[in-house]
Amino acid sequence: MPVGDDFRSARGDPLISIVTVVFNDVRRLQRTADSVLSQTGRQAEWLIVDGRSTDGGAEFAKSLEAERVRVWSEPDAGLYDAMNKGAERARGLYLNFLNAGDVYRDRDTIDSVAPFLNRRNSTTIFFGGQILDFGNGICVRQGPHKDPHRIRHSLPASHQAFFIPASLQRSTPFDLSYRVCADYESIARMLASGAEMQHMQRTIVISEKAPEGVTYRRPIMHLLEAARVQKKVLSAGLGHRAVSALRRLAPLLFWRLCAYAPGIARPISTWRSGGIANYLRKQE
Repeated sequence: MPVGDDFRSARGDPLISIVTVVFNDVRRLQRTADSVLSQTGRQAEWLIVDGRSTDGGAEFAKSLEAERVRVWSEPDAGLYDAMNKGAERARGLYLNFLNAGDVYRDRDTIDSVAPFLNRRNSTTIFFGGQILDFGNGICVRQGPHKDPHRIRHSLPASHQAFFIPASLQRSTPFDLSYRVCADYESIARMLASGAEMQHMQRTIVISEKAPEGVTYRRPIMHLLEAARVQKKVLSAGLGHRAVSALRRLAPLLFWRLCAYAPGIARPISTWRSGGIANYLRKQE
């Protein structure tokens, strides 16, 4: 992915570093690779941080290495440790964490967000919307919440739909004591220290919601860690944390229906998603 001169910094660095962390998930990495490498944008590098996979993923990642595709395969202390490593090694002005299995909504996604990011504002986080793909014919469009106070309850959008100034991310790394909500905690700290967020009128990513994902397997941990962020970082009281937990329960239950009981969830998801499921079938 060569980088156009108009999107270079004074050092010649790319505008965006796409960071993908993966461990023993070569199928999903292949899906993400198809998306990233088909981008029409000339403004990004791609960093793959592999946790020393043993399913062929490390070899596949190494086969992708090129001028603007860099790969590391080494042990790590989990998802957020690998993401911290990617942030430290990134050359781009902005970071986008694209999980293995996730894909960009369109081939020109990077092109479409570049005009926002090219402002060189080191304290503004940009974000857009996402589509949740449950892999069973159900896809749900999840638009971002534009209210800046949304952070007191949750992230306003999927973390994969954020473009974060690299210097800001490196100064506010993921806290490894959080197993599920380190992304929420990191961005909450950024905003508490004076960073701003700006919504882009753009659906950024299609995210796989796999039943084996940590949100499904550890919903209680998810709620407890979110409450910890709200108390420690956002100084939220007990009442606020209780209300926030209830607000988080609704989408968690809905996602479980989509994953495990598509027959029940389909009428709801069809209403929420519009024509997204049909769109995805056309793209395959």
